[in-house]
Amino acid sequence: MSQNNELLACYKVLSVLETASDNTETMLDNIPGVVVVLNKNLQVLRGNEEFATLCGRSMDTLLGFDFISLFSEENSAALQHHITRLRTNMRPNARMDFELEIIPFTATRQACQFYWQASLVKLPKSAEGDLISITGKDLSALYQSEMKLKSLFANLPLGMLIINAEGKISEVLAQYTEVLFDRSDLVGHTLANLLKDARNLGETQIAEGLINFNECFGKSKMHYENIQKTLPCMLAINYPYDSNTKWININYQPIFKASSVEGFILLIENATDSVLAQKEMERISVLERQIQAVYESAIRDPLTGLFTRLFMKDGLTSLIGNFSRGSIAELAVLLLDVDHFKNINDTYGHKIGDTILSAVGKIILQQIRDTDVAIRYGGEEFLIILPSNTSHKTSCRVVGDRIRAALADYLLTLESGETVGVKISGGGAWCRKDENLNLAIERADGYLYEAKRSGRDRIITESGK
Repeated sequence: MSQNNELLACYKVLSVLETASDNTETMLDNIPGVVVVLNKNLQVLRGNEEFATLCGRSMDTLLGFDFISLFSEENSAALQHHITRLRTNMRPNARMDFELEIIPFTATRQACQFYWQASLVKLPKSAEGDLISITGKDLSALYQSEMKLKSLFANLPLGMLIINAEGKISEVLAQYTEVLFDRSDLVGHTLANLLKDARNLGETQIAEGLINFNECFGKSKMHYENIQKTLPCMLAINYPYDSNTKWININYQPIFKASSVEGFILLIENATDSVLAQKEMERISVLERQIQAVYESAIRDPLTGLFTRLFMKDGLTSLIGNFSRGSIAELAVLLLDVDHFKNINDTYGHKIGDTILSAVGKIILQQIRDTDVAIRYGGEEFLIILPSNTSHKTSCRVVGDRIRAALADYLLTLESGETVGVKISGGGAWCRKDENLNLAIERADGYLYEAKRSGRDRIITESGK
């Protein structure tokens, strides 16, 4: 090879090596995060642009920069401790991971938390000795997010605890937890200790539930799911110095590791307001039922099961209003009276008389529709209001005769073997538009009197013309 060719080949080799070196530096600068190579004295041999910015230097002035100067006195001692452990590690490709705070050479000089990975680069022959390659990731943004999240948890009206594998509280994630249990020394305590003053509001027993809870640790997910419903959830706590009851609701979130329960996150809700609201609703519901029962006893005749005259004022107002507005085509009234009832009382006594009245009430209810209204109008008088969507002027007679026929089949057998039958008379009338109901009842009473005078055991109604 000629001398010129040799010079040309050497030039090409040098160019390739220079290009490779430039590419290596470009790759180094493009690695995300901080990258720095240190000598045995922890002085910088090479760093990327992000590290230069951290040091407040240019790339040309990085050589020889004291890496330890980025750390406080306490953290620099920790750094040297980690590097020493790395150098004495006999494993190949050894690496040391650690978190240390630095104070960058910036205008704000605010401390930043970094996650570091240090590796030892062993060189066969070097004046610098073995080199140390360090990469760093700024965790400040992550820590700020974590602090915001912790602040959010701390201010939530919700208790949050972490229970470790030993069944003890390892961390309190929300300060409100201390308010719920009225104590600040929660860490290190067991759930059983927190609930020693509690009583259960559910179906499960607290003692049994706590035993099952403690037995969960180290067990499978299936085991937890089988006993999950037995864990104490809704609890009432009464403290000796406080007469007020506090209700809490506990939600269990298991932490699994290798498919077994390693711990729990407990979400604890102050359920006092909702429990008190539920109790108040139950109290109101009971009161409403009691009021309804009192009202029913007032408007229902206990002997016959029919409405009383008290019901007429409240219960018939809507019915009459619908008739006046045309929603109901026809509204008839039927007034019935048991024939010779005074003689029955005088002959057999009031007990037999009451038995007969009770039987008449049941028969009336059997012979009328659900939309009809039957009222015990007097001692042995009964008033039936008959609404209809069609106008045929026969409802009074049809219903009256049906009741008369049913009563004709009724016979009361006395202890003596004697039987007592019942007959009834009635009068019917139809309401007229914008007419007071009492006027229709008066006309029906007139027809009832006419039925009595005509021999009883009959129904007489107005013609409807």
